[in-house]
Amino acid sequence: MVKECKTDEEKIHKVMNYVANNIKYQTKSLRLNADYLWDSLILDANAILKKRAGDCMQKSVLFISMLSALGFKTKFAMWILMVKNHIRVILWL
Repeated sequence: MVKECKTDEEKIHKVMNYVANNIKYQTKSLRLNADYLWDSLILDANAILKKRAGDCMQKSVLFISMLSALGFKTKFAMWILMVKNHIRVILWL
């Protein structure tokens, strides 16, 4: 996928575009709860790639996993906030 890329920036953009354009955004229509968030996180990158769909956390996991496979140092951090009885998820890559 990145053989023709000459810079690290080009590689990152190529992977980002692949995930954005080839992995369908899909989320459960049920109300978010802690069990859903945990289930979402435990899917591994291979399962997400095979399914070709995922929510924002799953797409993030796939993105950083692909970058890690290319030798980039990556970290995944997530905060879960409760605001007015609604769960808000903040992701950092």
